[in-house]
Amino acid sequence: MTTRISIPTLQAWAAAVFATLKGLAPYAAIELLLPGGSLVALTLWFYRRRKKVPALARSLNALL
Repeated sequence: MTTRISIPTLQAWAAAVFATLKGLAPYAAIELLLPGGSLVALTLWFYRRRKKVPALARSLNALL
């Protein structure tokens, strides 16, 4: 049993993957270039998404 994927579906999937990778690229660069970059990148990622996740915003505000 083989599954055939149409070209538009494959292109849409590839576009979604590339868009996600494009959004993560700055965090990956921080992680690779800075000492302790994993913590810096993770903190920056959480900080930039604090409005989308209210519980996350409360926990970050408690830390700061």
